[in-house]
Amino acid sequence: MLLEALPGVLASHPDARLLLAGRDGNQTPLLLATATRLGLDGRVAFLGPRDDVADLLCAADVVAIPSRWEGLSNVLIEAMAMEAPVVASDLPTLQDAVADDDLVRLVQPGDAAQLAAAISATLDDPAGAAERARRAHRRFMERVTI
Repeated sequence: MLLEALPGVLASHPDARLLLAGRDGNQTPLLLATATRLGLDGRVAFLGPRDDVADLLCAADVVAIPSRWEGLSNVLIEAMAMEAPVVASDLPTLQDAVADDDLVRLVQPGDAAQLAAAISATLDDPAGAAERARRAHRRFMERVTI
């Protein structure tokens, strides 16, 4: 879904780049083929497994979590901990982590156009994104423990 949304982001943010970190899985060939089909070569980097995820989260202008289903989202919690702006699917488990506040931008799962619009809006408003990320970090500090 994120790859499908990227052309919409690039329309308003032509310098945007998507970094995907994590080990290869059974969907990796499909992801690579989708990136090629959409003409995203050079716009998407498949980073593989990383031991510097915290650094990647801190460097991100937006952390996108376009899940269709999600248990407890470690990615969301880690992004909140690192004070990274988040765009995520509007799922009950993600809503529970962020509660009622406007801490992240939530979009309908499976809607690439809405995902692209939310990512673009986040990139368009870095001050607003930083404020949401600060509030999300405060919620993390108040609610999450080891």
